[in-house]
Amino acid sequence: MVTPSLNQNVFDLVEYVMENKVESSINLYRNLVKIGNQPLQINAILIGHVRLLIQTIILSNLGYSQGSIAQKLKVHPYRVKLSLRESKKTNFSFLKKLYMELFNLESELKSSNKDSELLFEMFILKIVK
Repeated sequence: MVTPSLNQNVFDLVEYVMENKVESSINLYRNLVKIGNQPLQINAILIGHVRLLIQTIILSNLGYSQGSIAQKLKVHPYRVKLSLRESKKTNFSFLKKLYMELFNLESELKSSNKDSELLFEMFILKIVK
């Protein structure tokens, strides 16, 4: 049995957040931390994933093809394909809000002594409402 990579787990985590699956989001985050992943590392991958979604939406709206987007962003075409598919399930303003809240979460993770799980739970609740 092969355990999913951190990137795959974070991909699932983003899906849970975007689908307002609070309990699933928090449980997966806790499991990621429990198996040794650092909260800042998880957050950085979340930010990167959401940024890619935003960039693919913008470039797609400007008329770029899937291949052109991959070249412009210097990412694998399959990641662009998945991002374009995922971007159809959400709206752009939600992604912008999610991106900004992830930045705020990163700042809090770096500057406070609060428990990372608690900070993540507060982030999830802010996003869902």
